[in-house]
Amino acid sequence: MNSFEKIEYKGGHPKLIRPGTINVKIDEFKKSVILEPSSFWATEGKVTINADEIISMSFDEKSKRSVGKAAAGAIIGGVLTGGVGLLVGGALGARKKDTSNLYITIKHNEREMDIILKAGKKADKIYAAISAIL
Repeated sequence: MNSFEKIEYKGGHPKLIRPGTINVKIDEFKKSVILEPSSFWATEGKVTINADEIISMSFDEKSKRSVGKAAAGAIIGGVLTGGVGLLVGGALGARKKDTSNLYITIKHNEREMDIILKAGKKADKIYAAISAIL
C-alpha cells in the first residue's frame, strides 16, 4: 500500500466537505484510493474510491519563485561575503515553490466530480501510484 501523508485537499468530494490536510493511501490489492483526514479532531471519516469509479486524472505542474526572497538573499549574501555571496544568496532566496495540483475525476452517485489535491512535489508520485491500479 502506497501512502502519502499531509496532502492539501482543496475539495470535490461530497463526503469531505472542508478543505484541509488529508492522507492519501493507494491499495493495490483492493484497487482503491483512500482519502482520510490527517487530523485527529476531524469530524469527517475516510472516503474510499474504487478504481472503477475513477474516470480520469490530470495534474498541472506549476512552480513559482519569490522575487522578494531572491532580492533579500542577494543583499544579505552580498553584504556578508561580497560578490560571490551576492550570487549564492540570490540563488538560494529564489528557490522554486511547487504548487502543482492533482485532479481526480470520479463518478459518484451518477455525477462526475473533480477531487482537487494540492500535492506539490508529490503530485507525480501520487499520479503514478493511482495509474498503476487503473
